[in-house]
Amino acid sequence: MSVLIHFDWFRNPNKVISGCHELGKCPTPWWVGLFFFGYFLGPAVLFASANSYAWRRWTLKRWALVIFSCSALTVALYFLDALVK
Repeated sequence: MSVLIHFDWFRNPNKVISGCHELGKCPTPWWVGLFFFGYFLGPAVLFASANSYAWRRWTLKRWALVIFSCSALTVALYFLDALVK
């Protein structure tokens, strides 16, 4: 499974959009940092907040619906990112 994560499905792996190859060496606007942390931590925060709110309050059916919805949003986030790059 980890091989599929590192496989470049839709883009040329040698093409860099911004022209810079290193994260800490290139000047970036402040909002890029927000998107960077949201991209990596967003799904974890989404699942954690759903769990903290719904602990011992929801039925199994509602849990399944929310977990499926959060998973679909996470897959859509990373799939759209692969299409845009």
